[in-house]
Amino acid sequence: MKDLDEFMYDILAELLDVDPSVIYLLEPKICEERDIFPFDYDDNYIGTFPLFDDLDESIIYEVYSLLGNKYSDFPFGKTISYTRVEIESVYNML
Repeated sequence: MKDLDEFMYDILAELLDVDPSVIYLLEPKICEERDIFPFDYDDNYIGTFPLFDDLDESIIYEVYSLLGNKYSDFPFGKTISYTRVEIESVYNML
């Protein structure tokens, strides 16, 4: 079985309901933020997406065409957070 980190782009794609190719093209920065309690299962996974205007021209058209009408709702330039439970529930479906 592959490590959870190897599936993070696919998991983000599922959570955002977009084609996984979009996430792979954008390469968001993903990190894990742990709470101060050692056995807390509410760890958060944080993904930071680049601004649309900062994308390379070769990627802009492809991302735009893949997103279609979801373009306006996509979190360009934003940081989103998901709990471990949300991430693992999608991971278990893959």
